[in-house]
Amino acid sequence: MYFPRTRNDVLEGEKNYPHFANYILNRETAKQLVRLADKKDSTAQNYLKRIKSDFKKHRRNGTWIEWCEDELVVGEWFVELYGKPSSAKFKKHILNKMTTYAEFNDGEPHPVKFTERR
Repeated sequence: MYFPRTRNDVLEGEKNYPHFANYILNRETAKQLVRLADKKDSTAQNYLKRIKSDFKKHRRNGTWIEWCEDELVVGEWFVELYGKPSSAKFKKHILNKMTTYAEFNDGEPHPVKFTERR
């Protein structure tokens, strides 16, 4: 999972940690991600309610700045569990490394090449 080095105002007025949507999970991070589907996990369900509410508010107010929602949900969940990407606990579980490389033609919404360094 690759997190840019700085936080961004993806949702105006709120600091988030956007990341690229491609990531490699280990057993521990996969277990944590699956928690989001567990309706009995109150921590996960409260997180999903909060982030869905944030998305709705910012869509309605026109303050959605950039990035796709799927590029926030997973990363913010790991931040919720492990702390800031710069923290030792986060680094213990998440390797901040580019997992795929993509090349886009100008103006095109989808990449023309995957997994090649530029």
